[in-house]
Amino acid sequence: MMEIGTVIKAILSFIITIPVWLVLSAILSPFRTYQEMKNDGRWFNNKFVYHQPRHIFTYVVTPADHGKSISFSIDDAEPNTTVLLHAKVDGGLARIRITPQNLIINDDGISDYGIGFKGGVMIGRDKKAKIDISCPQDYSDHGIIRVYMDSWELQ
Repeated sequence: MMEIGTVIKAILSFIITIPVWLVLSAILSPFRTYQEMKNDGRWFNNKFVYHQPRHIFTYVVTPADHGKSISFSIDDAEPNTTVLLHAKVDGGLARIRITPQNLIINDDGISDYGIGFKGGVMIGRDKKAKIDISCPQDYSDHGIIRVYMDSWELQ
């Protein structure tokens, strides 16, 4: 008899604990989210600026990539926002040119060979961005493109 009573008490304790845990999680969740966001960056009006550039995409360029459009996802930004990106090109004998599509803010001009770019792009609901890659016909080396996000701005 005592064993059944102990089991019933344990089950009741578990059943009561679940709603308490859910309520506490719901109350504390916004504070945790705020703290995580504060560690990543800071809001300036409707613009979120990261403390450190956030790496979002890496691609190894081969000679077959000339004229190719590469799509990548920007998961950390909200949909339908302007995202300030910068990209670096390593290797490739400084013969790779990358140009973002949907460029709306152009800080450094369209990239020169081997330099990369810095500019703002508009992303839609799918949170996708695209870059166009070009390199000379006699290009035979491999290069690496790294794309970073500096900030994003609500529209």
